[in-house]
Amino acid sequence: MEIKWVDIPAGKFLMGSVLLSNDESYEDESPQHSVYLDEFFITATPITNYQYSIFTQATNYRPPIHWETGLPSKEQLNHPVTYIDWDDALAFCHWSGVELPSEAQWEKSARGTDGRNFPWGNSAPDEERANFGNMEGKTTKVQQTVKGSSPYGVYDLVGNVWEWTADWSGQYDPATTTNPQCP
Repeated sequence: MEIKWVDIPAGKFLMGSVLLSNDESYEDESPQHSVYLDEFFITATPITNYQYSIFTQATNYRPPIHWETGLPSKEQLNHPVTYIDWDDALAFCHWSGVELPSEAQWEKSARGTDGRNFPWGNSAPDEERANFGNMEGKTTKVQQTVKGSSPYGVYDLVGNVWEWTADWSGQYDPATTTNPQCP
């Protein structure tokens, strides 16, 4: 199975969001602070139905419930896999010999080093950058929104599907500034 990897270089980036007055929606992402991460690799796109089906067939692992025949439809092969939980994602990673990214690694991959709001900058999402807010009413093929890639060339980090990370969501510890892990 082929997975394209992107090398994210070691260095500092701005993690978290600036909390605007009366805006509690990003409270768990503040305060924005500088974090150092060692070099790491992340997939260029979310794992596709095709890639996940290789895993389920090779291991006899249960397929997502919406694959009626135990396999994804031909039309959905290049769409991100859906209806898998964190344990399913972890099982796929163990089988593949890789790890889920930490929340900090995912965020640096998505936002680059300069604290931008989205992978492409600070402009609001639109149909050229992301399948955001159910614009399409379903998932779209990975890498379909080329203008939405991150500064590192990672695609689909906003919209289309939610993505799993290795650590649990929780309040950032701004004192941990090197390779942080959430609770």
